Amino acid sequence: MVNGANCTELNYTVDYKSAQSVIFNCKRLILLSTQCSVQSEYSNNEIDKIRKINSNYSNYIMTYIDEWLDYLKIVPYYGDNDSFINWDLCCAIYLSNPELFDKRFCRVVKDYKAME
Repeated sequence: MVNGANCTELNYTVDYKSAQSVIFNCKRLILLSTQCSVQSEYSNNEIDKIRKINSNYSNYIMTYIDEWLDYLKIVPYYGDNDSFINWDLCCAIYLSNPELFDKRFCRVVKDYKAME
């Protein structure tokens, strides 16, 4: 759920056949849930703080954050949201520091139809 809307998993829906191939054939699969990523949400106030830094890096990263915020305004299933969730950063942090995350083991059932 993002902004009260049920969202499909973006990576799966972009190319569900490739996602099926990876998920159903991976010996050691690690998935990070949306609930984990939502904890890295940057509010409008936090985004404004980044904007005010005015360094080469902050100016560079703000171009991408602004593009994402503009995109969110036209995509109905995300709602009109003025925050930024750094989904991909969570994956990078997990790869370098997996001890920071709570783990839950579960069984993955092959359901090709559900991923279409």
